[in-house]
Amino acid sequence: MKKRERPQREVIPTPASQAVKLVAVGTEFGMSVVIMALVGYLSFKEFFGEDFTALGITVGIFIGFFTGVYMLYREFCKKLLK
Repeated sequence: MKKRERPQREVIPTPASQAVKLVAVGTEFGMSVVIMALVGYLSFKEFFGEDFTALGITVGIFIGFFTGVYMLYREFCKKLLK
């Protein structure tokens, strides 16, 4: 029984500047989530006590996520309008 050969895929090289930009956008997105989770934790701990810190982290993660999505949207629109 003969083995079938796998077709070779063509690799499309990307410029280094584009790769760096993608890493920067991903880092910005991740940091917005982490920072807002920390802000939510600290603010809920300060204003509502130790019992509500989990809620603060959850609220912070959601706010950070939507902030990150908005920043990605802005970056996408900026590229689209060029």
